[in-house]
Amino acid sequence: MQHPTCIAFHRANKLGDDVVALKAFYATKILYPHTKILVFTNTFGATLYSCAPFVDEIINLDDDISFAQHTIDILIITHRTSHNIALAKRINAKKIIMQAHISNLLLPNFVKDFNFSIKSRLEGDNILRYVRKIDKKHFDTHISMIDFSQAKLQSTATSQEFVKNFLQTHAIDSTATLIGINIFGSGKSPYNFSLQTWLEVIQTLANTYPNLTFVLTSQSKSPICTMQFAQPNIAVFINDDIINLIALTSHLAMLVSCDTGNIHIADNLGIPRVGLYAKHVLKRWSAITFTNNDNAHKFASLCVQKNQNPDTLAPQFITLVREKLEQWLGIQCLLTSQINSLNNIDLNQ
Repeated sequence: MQHPTCIAFHRANKLGDDVVALKAFYATKILYPHTKILVFTNTFGATLYSCAPFVDEIINLDDDISFAQHTIDILIITHRTSHNIALAKRINAKKIIMQAHISNLLLPNFVKDFNFSIKSRLEGDNILRYVRKIDKKHFDTHISMIDFSQAKLQSTATSQEFVKNFLQTHAIDSTATLIGINIFGSGKSPYNFSLQTWLEVIQTLANTYPNLTFVLTSQSKSPICTMQFAQPNIAVFINDDIINLIALTSHLAMLVSCDTGNIHIADNLGIPRVGLYAKHVLKRWSAITFTNNDNAHKFASLCVQKNQNPDTLAPQFITLVREKLEQWLGIQCLLTSQINSLNNIDLNQ
């Protein structure tokens, strides 16, 4: 098969969705090194993908653009919707690969995927299935040789300076062991701790490990931005820029997070991670996409069942974080008296 000159992807979602797609982008660039990799996305994704050196061109669909000037051999649509099919028709690619849908069954230039078990596979692997359809033999011959540890997001000198200033402002030594904590996901998830419980978890960990620095990631409108913590080893990273978040994550020894984009950035950068997840999404959204990073398998999760109160799992979550601090980082609990208090978190305070 003659290699295409341009392969395009459509991926216009939220942060976690966009990060896991990087695996497919990178694989495509390695499989077809002389092919332009183009991504149709939104403003959010355009910012993120500007940090991926293996993406050659980004088209921001939030701008008023014309598709006429783009000659695209293959377009991969990663979400099966009528809206995306209509978009594909506007783009007018020579071949369009996506999951089968009633709106594309009779369209001759669509290559349809009839496997609908997407919830039982990692999302990054779901997208790779579409890449395989470009040339199955070429894909199967080379995919096992691809080093996905090289598919890393890259921050900028400006964002690294932003993080440096943050550390200096909070008198955090450059050699400090930083444990990131992100407590905010998308919307009010019934599978996330309440704010009060997260604060109890954070302060218990800070008291238990006074030699570690716990960095809470927060947007500028978050309620934790104005909070004062008694523990000197808690700092709040106030930031509204994805690239700054990437820069900070690269400095972490471990990330503790609910199921959201932050934990997928840590996965991409090879940072060990502990997550709080809804059980029914774990097979698809576990943060283990970049499977041959050095720290790829340093991922652990505590799952919340349907109709279960997540706050009741706080002691178990703290125990899991403690276990992984010791197992992955070799960090021992210095204040053993704190262990006895893990089961006494006051959720009604």
